Amino acid sequence: MFEFGFSTYLNLLWIVPVLLALFIATRQIAKKRLEQFADKKMLERLAPMRSPGKIWWKQILMLLALIMIIIAIARPRFGTHLKEVERQGKELVVAL
Repeated sequence: MFEFGFSTYLNLLWIVPVLLALFIATRQIAKKRLEQFADKKMLERLAPMRSPGKIWWKQILMLLALIMIIIAIARPRFGTHLKEVERQGKELVVAL
């Protein structure tokens, strides 16, 4: 049996598509601004190590981390059934 302890937190997953759309929009705006600033050859000379793939991977990993955090907050439970267990043994308290 699978269930969530706090399933209402799963509504926070609606943030992910909004953040993805925001990221895409800001990347397009930044690209347009760079094109207005200088031509393609000059940009390659100004920032030779600039990689758009790194930026995409960073954002994808951040969104995946956010998804995992939201799922963790919702407390997924597997095999949830209560079982009463008798305590055995003795307790030991160490005080300093």
